[in-house]
Formats: sequence, structure tokens, C-alpha cells
Amino acid sequence: MGTPVVYNQFKLKQHNGNAIDLDTDTIKVLIVSSVYIPSQSHAFVSDISNEVTGVGYTAGGKVVTGVTLTLDGNTVKWLHDDITWTANPSGFTNGRHFIWYHSTGNPSTSKLIMYMSESVNFGNSSGDLTLDGSATTGVLNIV
Repeated sequence: MGTPVVYNQFKLKQHNGNAIDLDTDTIKVLIVSSVYIPSQSHAFVSDISNEVTGVGYTAGGKVVTGVTLTLDGNTVKWLHDDITWTANPSGFTNGRHFIWYHSTGNPSTSKLIMYMSESVNFGNSSGDLTLDGSATTGVLNIV
């Protein structure tokens, strides 16, 4: 599993009175192909391109459930349930980046939180694809 990278606009919004509530707002994870190049200038889902398609994947991604925020020493840990895209021979094979975002139902107002890139393509065509919610280490650790 790759290392999450927080979008700069998320950091700014968390500190300027326009914060996303990570444990009560609707947070989703979508998957894009390697054609998408992550950029710190991206702020909204409308800035994202090349979302994967295939049986077992719904456009816009999956809702994050079981969210908790914990304090471990001086570190805030953001955890969530594992997310699984069920296997299907007609599924996708070209995933490269997971992208977490605050879903408003409108791509131009849905704020990006972070992304995680993998070194090789992944998918759900030959087995279930499970994104670890990191109950032990935290999906996102804020020091």
C-alpha cells in the first residue's frame, strides 16, 4: 500500500474556517488510472480525470464508513473500515490512484482530501480489491 499524500487545498481549508468534518461528513474514495497525474493545484473532484470503469465499480467511488478519529500521543489518526470492490471478470484492471474526497454530490464543490498512488496498476477483475482502512496505523496521521 502506498503512502497517502494530502492535497494542499485540504490543509488550507482545515485551518481557515472551511474545514471538512472527517468523521461526520460524507467521505468517498474513487479510483483513477495512471493517466491522471496528481497535482497539488487540484482542489475539487472536477479537477480529477480518468476515473476507472468496469463491473463492480460505481462512478464517484465508495462511501467511507466506520470512521474514527483518535489521539495517539501527539498524533491524530484517521481510521475507517476497509473498502472492498467485489471481484468480477468484467471489472477494471487499470487503477493506479485512490482519491479520498468530501462528497457534496457535485464534482465542482466536492473537496479533495488526499490520494494514494500505487507503483503498479490494480483492479477487481481477478479478485476482490480491498483498501485497508488501517485500523492499526491510521489511514491519515496528522502530527
